Amino acid sequence: MNFHWYINDDDWKNYPDKVKGAFDFDGCANTAGVVGYARVGELCFDLRAWGNRSENGLGYELFVGGVDSGYNETAKGYPYDLVDEYDEFPMGVLKLPLEEFKKLAEPVFEGFIQMAAHTYKRADLIAKANEPLHEW
Repeated sequence: MNFHWYINDDDWKNYPDKVKGAFDFDGCANTAGVVGYARVGELCFDLRAWGNRSENGLGYELFVGGVDSGYNETAKGYPYDLVDEYDEFPMGVLKLPLEEFKKLAEPVFEGFIQMAAHTYKRADLIAKANEPLHEW
């Protein structure tokens, strides 16, 4: 799988500032918490910051493009669906340089796609991941 990353070193370094006061994590998503994303084929992983008074974290959500489930669509009308909500990375990843984090995250994402492919029935996630990159 060939991942394309949409996060830069400044975004990664400023991650703690993105979390501070952004929202309390209570299991619900918050757009303000998106710090970047990674795409592979027709799939997109949003990286989400979360924080509360005692700790901060980094999680992800997996979306699949071209699936009209009624979940949502882009401004241009391209449908996409939420495959599964985020898991969280260990707190230590926040101290890694961005390139090291990417090397750690890509196998995690590949495993997540493999796992989700067994339960997500609206599309073949593995086939979607192996398609040419489609930015939607």
